Amino acid sequence: MECNRNWIILRPTNVWGPLHPFFPYELWKYLKLRLYSHPGCKPVIKYYSYIENAIDQIMAIAFGHDDLVCGKVFYITDPPIDNADWMNAFSVSLSGRSVRKMPLAMWKIFAKCGDVLSGFGLRFPMSSERLFRLTVNEQIPIQPTMQISGNPRISMEDGVKRSVQWYESMQKGEF
Repeated sequence: MECNRNWIILRPTNVWGPLHPFFPYELWKYLKLRLYSHPGCKPVIKYYSYIENAIDQIMAIAFGHDDLVCGKVFYITDPPIDNADWMNAFSVSLSGRSVRKMPLAMWKIFAKCGDVLSGFGLRFPMSSERLFRLTVNEQIPIQPTMQISGNPRISMEDGVKRSVQWYESMQKGEF
């Protein structure tokens, strides 16, 4: 079948793994030092994509049959997960302990303090924007991607293990 529309849109979710430009220097560092507190106890659904799974999906879509991929939008992602479970997997692997959970009301107070401090040019790890990103449920249509690529090859547990091994070797100067 010929593709009448010559386009495919790929929308990566939060791609993570070794060589990530942000997580090793902030999030993973805070998790290792046990400085991260998760807001509230209610599950918050997020979409993350381990880098190797993202590459597999992009390749499957790029080489997919035109009639299945042309003129469509594909989200590059692993299946949805409770954000606390993803954070906890890294925390346990990096520090040996689960993430701390802070009551949402207290997190909101700290977030407002962070907003005020940032107005004065000071950095603070909590802000209203960060709180929003950590507490809003995501809902995206992943079925078209899974139909083309199948289930992810690398589990979250294996992805965390590979990421932490890379992170620790980087910390030792081996990378």
